[in-house]
Amino acid sequence: MNVLEAMFGIFKGKGLSLYLVEGRSVLGFLVAGLVLTALAGAVYGLAMGIGIDSRTGVKDAAKVAAILLMAYFLSLPVFFLAYRLLGRGDGFNQIAAVALAGVLSAAVVMAVASPVIFLYGVASGNSAGLPYVHIALVDVAALLGVFILGNLVYRAFPTDRQGLVVPNAVGVIMVVLVAVVSVNFFRPFLEPSASFSVGTDRLKESLGIGVAGKVEDALRLAAATNRMEYRYQLVQPERGVEKDFTVVRVGDNYQVLVHRLASPGLPLVTDHRVMVLGAKTYSDFSGQMLEVPRDEVSGVLDDSVPQKAFSTNYARGIEFRARTESRNSSENYTARGKGKDLEITALLDPSNMRLREIDVEEKSPSGTSKLMVSGLTGVFLAGDSLRSAISGQMTAVQDPADSRLKVLWEAQAAAAYLEKPDSDSFQYTGSSDYFALSYPRGWQVGTWDPGRRSATFNECPEPNCARVIVEVGGLERGKGLPEMLADLRDGLRSNSSNRDVATRTDSTNGRPVGVAEYNYDYADGGFLRTAHRIQYLYLGKLAKYSVSGVAGTDKFEDYRTRFGKTAQSFDYLR
Repeated sequence: MNVLEAMFGIFKGKGLSLYLVEGRSVLGFLVAGLVLTALAGAVYGLAMGIGIDSRTGVKDAAKVAAILLMAYFLSLPVFFLAYRLLGRGDGFNQIAAVALAGVLSAAVVMAVASPVIFLYGVASGNSAGLPYVHIALVDVAALLGVFILGNLVYRAFPTDRQGLVVPNAVGVIMVVLVAVVSVNFFRPFLEPSASFSVGTDRLKESLGIGVAGKVEDALRLAAATNRMEYRYQLVQPERGVEKDFTVVRVGDNYQVLVHRLASPGLPLVTDHRVMVLGAKTYSDFSGQMLEVPRDEVSGVLDDSVPQKAFSTNYARGIEFRARTESRNSSENYTARGKGKDLEITALLDPSNMRLREIDVEEKSPSGTSKLMVSGLTGVFLAGDSLRSAISGQMTAVQDPADSRLKVLWEAQAAAAYLEKPDSDSFQYTGSSDYFALSYPRGWQVGTWDPGRRSATFNECPEPNCARVIVEVGGLERGKGLPEMLADLRDGLRSNSSNRDVATRTDSTNGRPVGVAEYNYDYADGGFLRTAHRIQYLYLGKLAKYSVSGVAGTDKFEDYRTRFGKTAQSFDYLR
């Protein structure tokens, strides 16, 4: 049977209408019509998605074909009941052929319009207006389907046609009813998105297909990442265990802020801090960060580190179902799984399927435990670091006499060195004056001079060797960096031993810095020698700092890069 001829012959009282009037078999029309419906839907879906990429096009082709076929099969019970209520005794195949004619006519219109959809999608870049074009085309296709059905019901009536307004109206009502039911059924799966394949994904995931794999991948990625921050909470009421930590991780370095730690037989711990820097473990005692054996803080580290907090063992063997929902003004892909003694809820970012939160409730003979990991700032955050996390806490402490400021500063300096290790340098930290710098490996460090508040780093002990000098001074009211630089310039020029004094303002690590360069004469063993000095000025919250590089005029250019690198590494309380 020629399917298109059978369908469009309805307008002349031939084709399918003649088959129905004469009682011929319509099995061939049903089989060929279903195949053509699926192909027409696939062509339209391919045109929808191929502009995004080939994978999306294939998924959309399968999706639209499945929607048309499901819409047809959903309409069959409605048509069958309507025919019986009208007193029609047609067989099921005949009724199925009538319903198929409406769906097939709509599918053919969509297939014919697919080149337009493809060209519009490519030209518009899948703009926000594209879904409305789809809606308009589907409406036109549905109207043609209603028209075909009306003609078919009218032409296929074998007896008196009086009062056919009623059955024709019933045919329209049937189609509208099927359309309303279909739209409401498929609406959650047809919401516009970057990819029109979202419907297929949601349908699969509401059935649990592929969800467990996505949860395991998200947990595995979170456990493997080297930069992250999250809130870890564990409650085991029957065991008397309660843990509430904030964990910051950079590489193999950790800072764990203990908000609350309650364990049987041990005193309650609050507002405590544990750090892992390199191979060393530190714990906060009376405001001082002291090195301790790792097993002494095992109660904090053992289960809160990412490898344990985001263990894929939680999701293994659990059947999950997922849907996208709003929470805290953000969209979340929420996967829920339930095992024999385990319930898991995982929130993932819909755009990249990375973990945001996970709740695990586990029941055992010893009681129920509740694990919550939340506030995950993301994974692989390029700008996040242990040092910046500590800096955030330092802003709340401005009193130099507060012991917390010294502890936080030491932790930040250590973290900065570990995050950016330099095989050519050592790290120096001025704990009481809140500055740190990296000085060349192999150079000697002089003792801190508390009177002059300065320290000197020498390449060798002789007076003519290159050296770096760090000096700390007090702030002066009403004077900023330009005024400091002007005072330094005037003071240098007032000394007759200084020559060629030049000053400028520069930028180091995004911060303004004053720079002064000059030559000066000095006596060395009865000889008059000339040295060149470059001096960097920094203005901090608690002090002003000076970092100077000094070398003989004949060798200074050989050291300029090294002095600049030291100035770049200089850190202070800003």
